[in-house]
Amino acid sequence: MIHTLEPRYIIPSRKFFSETVVPTLYNNIKSEVINSLGRARRVSLTCGAWTLRATESYVTVTAHHITDDWSLLSHVLRTRALYESHTGANVAELLHNVTTEWNIAEKDPACAAN
Repeated sequence: MIHTLEPRYIIPSRKFFSETVVPTLYNNIKSEVINSLGRARRVSLTCGAWTLRATESYVTVTAHHITDDWSLLSHVLRTRALYESHTGANVAELLHNVTTEWNIAEKDPACAAN
């Protein structure tokens, strides 16, 4: 159909989207989230873990903060497979890595697990 409408148009490839469009979009949104978290006075984190098909464990870390106009903002910072044991030390390391990556370690975030 596109070829009929505009024969000179070249449809972007899957590689273009996966290597250019999606990473650019991710980096732009990540910058916006880092700026939003940077303006927050305090940040709380929730950490939820679940198992998919009884074999694959995943964990999601979400940051929450209240803006100056008293609106609650939440940002999912990371969802990833959790291959190691679900010990306190491993979860603490995950949370440390997340707070460092998103520049919120100095905000002394409160944490809750689901």
